[in-house]
Amino acid sequence: MLGRVAMAIGDAGGDIGAVDLVESTRELFGPLETEGFAFDVELLLRAQAAGYRIIEVAVNWADQEGSKVGVLTTGPGMLVQVVKARRRLGCR
Repeated sequence: MLGRVAMAIGDAGGDIGAVDLVESTRELFGPLETEGFAFDVELLLRAQAAGYRIIEVAVNWADQEGSKVGVLTTGPGMLVQVVKARRRLGCR
C-alpha cells in the first residue's frame, strides 16, 4: 500500500510499488554529492530533473535552543552547496 501511494502507480500490486520505491530511492539518493545540511536541495533538483512531481507541504517551524543550524553560522556554507549542486546538475 505505501509503495502504491508513494509512487502513485494506480491499481498495481503493492509488491510492484515497493520495487518502484526502492528503485526510485537508489536513482535519487545514489548519485548525491552534497554533504551537510543542503543535501535535500540536491535531492529535490535531481527528482525534478528525473520528472518526479514535487509538491510543497507546509511545515510548522520551531527554533530549538542549542540547534547546530544557524543563519549566520551554517547559512553561507549551505548557499555555496546549493550553488554547486545547481551547477553540477545544469540548473539555471
